[in-house]
Amino acid sequence: MKSPAVLPITALLSHSFWYPFARLSYGAYLTHSIFMLFREYNSERGTWASQFEAVLLFCAYLSFAYLFSLIITLTIETPCHRIYKEFIKNEKSAQNDSKRAATNTE
Repeated sequence: MKSPAVLPITALLSHSFWYPFARLSYGAYLTHSIFMLFREYNSERGTWASQFEAVLLFCAYLSFAYLFSLIITLTIETPCHRIYKEFIKNEKSAQNDSKRAATNTE
């Protein structure tokens, strides 16, 4: 991936622009089956070979999965990530800075 021929593609795909979309799509991947199973187990009888209903259900599952992923990302994942960056990551960097300062004074 460090070849000059694929460097533009690598730069495009590794840009920070894609980070929120990756988080949302992973959340949708984890939650879409919940909505599918919920409908299947709560219906009295299944549908068979209904193309129109299959398309509508696909759109509904996709919408619910991304909406649920957005809600979970905004209410749980983002605050937890900020807490981690504030308390854990800053503490580690402060410890590393103190170690560097101790080695520089010796």
